[in-house]
Amino acid sequence: MKKILNLFVLLIACSMMFSSCSKDSEEVEEVPSTTKTIKINGHEGVDLGLPSGVKWATCNLDASKPYEYGEYYAWGEIEPTTDKYVWEDKKDLGISEISGTEYDAATHKWGGSWRMPTIDEMEELVDKCTWQWAEQKGKYGYKVTGPNGNFIFLPAAGYRCVDDYAETSYMWGVGSVGEYLISTSYKEIHSSFRHIEDLYFFNLNYHIEGAYMGYGYSIRPVSE
Repeated sequence: MKKILNLFVLLIACSMMFSSCSKDSEEVEEVPSTTKTIKINGHEGVDLGLPSGVKWATCNLDASKPYEYGEYYAWGEIEPTTDKYVWEDKKDLGISEISGTEYDAATHKWGGSWRMPTIDEMEELVDKCTWQWAEQKGKYGYKVTGPNGNFIFLPAAGYRCVDDYAETSYMWGVGSVGEYLISTSYKEIHSSFRHIEDLYFFNLNYHIEGAYMGYGYSIRPVSE
């Protein structure tokens, strides 16, 4: 139901957003390409000065630049979703936390201490940082600035939806929506589908919410 409502809101809001593109562009910050980074197992991370001390990667999993979208992953899968991906492919792992485990795509791809962010770490990013809708190299998303002034850029990479009837998948919201996986899942009451937590944003609205496990989402790794 959440996805249906999101799609409905998008259809209405997109026309409003794009019709006023020239006006909105005056209010969109152009994000610099670099901030102060550190190397962790061959990949760049940023210390945002957060209480937990966790470092956030400068780019999405399978991307090489902050503004690149990278690949899209279903929760618990260590390889990207494909054009042929259906609910029946998903299995119940029997655990609710996969950060740093064999089911963590970030750990699988980057190794070392890299992993998917937990619910607590994503909440910290939302609550302790300053968020500003911005642009980098022609890609829209959020500039997220930590208490120490360092920042990361989260591009609006959209997400991969599953069409149960056609047994195919398709992209939605590229350029206006961002959905970033969290390593924590939960079982929704009265539902046969397993659900997960993710970071969702659309233009000036960002928050953590429930999402379908079988969809494909961006991953922004973290490290100690």
